[in-house]
Amino acid sequence: MDRHFGNVCELDIMFHLEKAHFMLEEMVMNGYIVETNKSNILQPIQLMDKA
Repeated sequence: MDRHFGNVCELDIMFHLEKAHFMLEEMVMNGYIVETNKSNILQPIQLMDKA
C-alpha cells in the first residue's frame, strides 16, 4: 500500500477503501496468501487509474 499511496495512513485507507480492498483481494484468497509480488498486485489498480 505504501507503493501506491505513498506513506500510507489510516486516512488513505478510509478515503480510498475500494482500492485498499482490491489490493487485499489480490493478495489473499480464502485466508491464504496467493500473491506477494508488488508489481502483480498494483498492475490492475494502475490500469484502473488510467481509465
